[in-house]
Order: sequence, then structure tokens, then C-alpha cells
Amino acid sequence: MGRYPDMMEQIQTFIDTQFKGLDIIRVKIKSLVLNNDVPENDLDKMLFWDKKSNYFEFYHKVLIKSLWQFRELKIFCHNRHLHLASFGKILNNEGYYSVILRLFNVGREKALTENDYLMKCLTADNFPPLDIESNFIVYDSNINIDNEWNSDRSEQPKINSTIASQNLFFL
Repeated sequence: MGRYPDMMEQIQTFIDTQFKGLDIIRVKIKSLVLNNDVPENDLDKMLFWDKKSNYFEFYHKVLIKSLWQFRELKIFCHNRHLHLASFGKILNNEGYYSVILRLFNVGREKALTENDYLMKCLTADNFPPLDIESNFIVYDSNINIDNEWNSDRSEQPKINSTIASQNLFFL
């Protein structure tokens, strides 16, 4: 399809024609962190990529077995400016959650280092990641949609995360 940013116009045209009549609230295009053309260092990111819509995103899947553990994870995330989203159904306060790290204005080298550090911190605090998904966000048309999701201060686990119910992903 091409290279960023040339492909953005093609993608917008594709969406406008294929999904005409639908109220698309967000287009988010992900790439694997290790793909070619992902900015390798901070200077690459600064010179060739958008500051607001290109970022690294890491999902750490963790199992929570109690309301107390959920509250501890919420505090952990809040203190580190991380996002927390439910991963499916929550039964008896037990369920899977995604701890989400987003890094702006850094290259792959620093992003991977930060992600490794988060993995060590989660493990040290008894939240060992069961799975990790690593992405570079090539395009995000509405990153502000997460503001409502990020402002949640509820002490109870959510049945479904706002982010999962609001996003449509197309490639």
C-alpha cells in the first residue's frame, strides 16, 4: 500500500467508499513493533512521525482474582500513568485485564526498554503478565476517544472496557 504518510490519504479514501453511511468514530492502524520503517530511535520518531497520532502501545494481560487485587492493580496503573482495561467477562471479581502502556515521542529502542521495565515492575508487584502485545500505532484518527475511558475512577471492575466497545480496527 505504500509508506507513511503517503498511505494515509489512500486509507481515508478506502474508508470513505467502503463504509459510506456508517458513523466511523475511529480509525486505528497498528504495526508490529519489529517491522521495518518503525522509528528506531527518538530522533527518527521526532523527524519523520506525527507527535500525536503515532505512538508505541504495549498490552500486558494479567489475571486478577479478587477485588483487593483489582484495587491494587488500579493504584499501580494510576501511579505510573498506565491505562487499565477489562479483558472479557468479570465473574466473582476474577478476570483478565490489560495494563496498557502508551509511549509518545520515543523510538523503538527506548519503547522496548520502557516495556521491559514495566514487565519487571508488574511481576515484582505480583501481577505477572500472561501475554504481551506490542504495537506501533501508525495512525490514530481519534486518540481523544480514550479520554473518557482514562478518567474512570470506579472502585468496581468493569464488565467490558470502553475502549473495546468503541474501537473498530480495519487493515
